[in-house]
Amino acid sequence: QVADFQQKNNALLTIHFADSNGVAEECVRRFGMRETKLLDKFGLLNERTLLSHVLHVTRKEIQRLVEAKVGIAHLPTSNSIHKSGVFNYPEFAAFGGADRIALGTDSVVSKNRLDLLTEAFQTRITHLPDFTVYYEDLFKMMTVNGARVLGEEKLGRIAPGYKADIAFWKLRDRGFIPFDENDPKTLVGNIISHGGRNIRDLMINGRFVISNR
Repeated sequence: QVADFQQKNNALLTIHFADSNGVAEECVRRFGMRETKLLDKFGLLNERTLLSHVLHVTRKEIQRLVEAKVGIAHLPTSNSIHKSGVFNYPEFAAFGGADRIALGTDSVVSKNRLDLLTEAFQTRITHLPDFTVYYEDLFKMMTVNGARVLGEEKLGRIAPGYKADIAFWKLRDRGFIPFDENDPKTLVGNIISHGGRNIRDLMINGRFVISNR
């Protein structure tokens, strides 16, 4: 019924998925199969499904999730605070699924600020020193990837025809210095490392809702 509704209405389905060993074991006990196979059986592995956490999955399951192009909300702070496990970003990236991974906070139940920049920093340090999630990939997880997994084709970029949802920062701020004017990645690294404090202006759909702080 859910799959039928999803297809008829082009609806987005979002659920917590494999967020603990207990959940994974209960799924097998109750349905005789793991969560990935269960969703696949009922036609719910597709581009309009957004899964949160996705921690306790096998390599074969990761490959299937990437093939199905499901969206993934990576919630690194929540995973750490609740000791739920570690998201296997390197394996997803190896299978070519990095562009379907976005960042989230898991709501104020898990932290006291709905801030994707701190989630980006948490993602970076979670995987070091064994694996480096590059700043440019973290930036995509906060912007275009988020829009992609939500099916929002006109968000996530600053480009003609896109909605102007833009946050502005003052670059002459100690949190951004030093940076290389010819290498935007240095700015992205600074804004993630220092939490992007002191946002100056905020535009939503072309209209300023915050101006000059």
